[in-house]
Amino acid sequence: MPPRRPRTRVNVDGLNFYHAAFRRGGFADHKWLDLVRFCERALPRLTIHFGEFVEHAKRQWLVHPPVGGPRTAEVWVPEEKGSDVDLASLIEPVRMAREELGQTVGVFRVEGGQRRCIFGGHVDFIRTVRRGHFAAAQVPPGLTDSHGRRISKPREW
Repeated sequence: MPPRRPRTRVNVDGLNFYHAAFRRGGFADHKWLDLVRFCERALPRLTIHFGEFVEHAKRQWLVHPPVGGPRTAEVWVPEEKGSDVDLASLIEPVRMAREELGQTVGVFRVEGGQRRCIFGGHVDFIRTVRRGHFAAAQVPPGLTDSHGRRISKPREW
């Protein structure tokens, strides 16, 4: 029997990833990203788990309120269910996974976009993802969904 290859699990903190990659990292021209392909290219084996999202109605300030009109509007805001955690609170589970379960734990760092990595010294590796990772994992510019509707990359992206 051939030796079993280790499985890789990836947890993406979407908000931090977005800001590190597209706001601070300078990869805004690669927003049309196939996240699964991106992770597959950065790591050889992985198991995909998608978070669950819920929508809540919230009152938000308008960017350009009409003169004499309302200054706020009620909007639908999607939120990831149960995953909004302070990254520092993951230090102990990471320690347990490494020390008590013997698991290898690593972190992706977006080149040019990551602030200080709170996991430094607590993980087995920190892998820097670069422009080539983003460029190689772009969604095709046009897709057709299961209902025959055309989905296109936004022009401003």
